[in-house]
Amino acid sequence: MSKNYYEILGVNSNATKLEIKKAFKKIAKEHHPDKKNGDEGKFKEINNIYHILLDDEKRKEYNLLNSINNEELNGKDLSLDVNEIRKTKKPIKMSKKNRENKKIRNGIIIGIVALLVISYFVSQNDKKVDPIIVESVEVSEPQAHIKGDIEAPLTLVEYSDFQCPACASASPQILALVDQFEGQFNLEYRHFPLRSIHPNAQEAAQAAEAAGMQGKFWEMHDVLFEKQDEWSQSFNPTRYFKTYAEELGLNAERLVFDLESDKIKEIVNAQFDEATELQLPGTPSFVFNGEQIDVNTFIAENLALEAVVVEEEITE
Repeated sequence: MSKNYYEILGVNSNATKLEIKKAFKKIAKEHHPDKKNGDEGKFKEINNIYHILLDDEKRKEYNLLNSINNEELNGKDLSLDVNEIRKTKKPIKMSKKNRENKKIRNGIIIGIVALLVISYFVSQNDKKVDPIIVESVEVSEPQAHIKGDIEAPLTLVEYSDFQCPACASASPQILALVDQFEGQFNLEYRHFPLRSIHPNAQEAAQAAEAAGMQGKFWEMHDVLFEKQDEWSQSFNPTRYFKTYAEELGLNAERLVFDLESDKIKEIVNAQFDEATELQLPGTPSFVFNGEQIDVNTFIAENLALEAVVVEEEITE
């Protein structure tokens, strides 16, 4: 019998996205690899289930397949009398109902494969650009992404992942602190895409860098977090990034051209390597003076303290 995703998360099949998110945070925290008794395999399984149930189309497909499996397992056609089998010694024929279910199942599989193939070719088409348009658009060289007063005496470095739910939740709080302690410190954003569990995180980081070359890194940063559920599980995230670029008043073709460039990929990869060398446990992680630090500790030890507490999030 296949695993029931709803039972694993501890929710019913009619659970809302909010209920699923709450259940995921609770159970993921228990199994996170950073915990003493954490289980990396279980964590990855839970993370995969979480994203499937949050995606409306994938959830429909799962519910349909699950209902078919349950129907077969509970149907009378599969419970034959053992003595009858011994007596006849004839092969068991599949019932008409089961044959129909098998056709449905095969049809779904074929449909999914076809969708993957179509998505691949569509994604390749989305990455085609007009070289004449690209060359006519002026862009700047990639640079550090600083939020707050550039002259502030202290810099807190954030290593983050655009596909990480915890990063999306923490981002508004961190940016609010930059405003609250204006002039005392600034925030530098760096990339740490967790590729093994977030397949679209690398490309999202490249899209943000490409937007930065047109002067709107932070605007794209905010949009990617705000619309994370929209693009994070797509087979073709580029089409979303192009739409966001247009909405921000950027040249979408130039953005696609730049996000695929070696220059942009090298920047993201170099920052990923930095985070790995620092042995950061996940995202979001914060670094001050070359060492990982808790945000509240940073504030308490370095800033003119006011009553402020940053809510802890699950680190992925």
